[in-house]
Amino acid sequence: MISTKMSKEEAKEYASGPSAENAPAYSWGTSLCLDDELLTRLGFTEPPPVGTVLTLNAKVTVTSTGVNQQQDGDKESRCELQITDMELKGEGPDAANVLYG
Repeated sequence: MISTKMSKEEAKEYASGPSAENAPAYSWGTSLCLDDELLTRLGFTEPPPVGTVLTLNAKVTVTSTGVNQQQDGDKESRCELQITDMELKGEGPDAANVLYG
């Protein structure tokens, strides 16, 4: 898997100005919000505690793409994805511990 966490330099550039010291670790496009109905369909009777690590497996459909070019020549690409199927599970035991103790 590839980490989506921004480097310190990227985070400062992302949140320029006085808020740069409290810059987020991840950009806004990497966040999902699951409501009660979807949590229930995924098998959760209550939200997991903050800080819990879960594994997300998902199938997505590309719904929109685009490239914008600024006057200075910089280009910015984007791709919107619609999650069509997903599975959310807690992190399982370490495979090496299971096999070798």
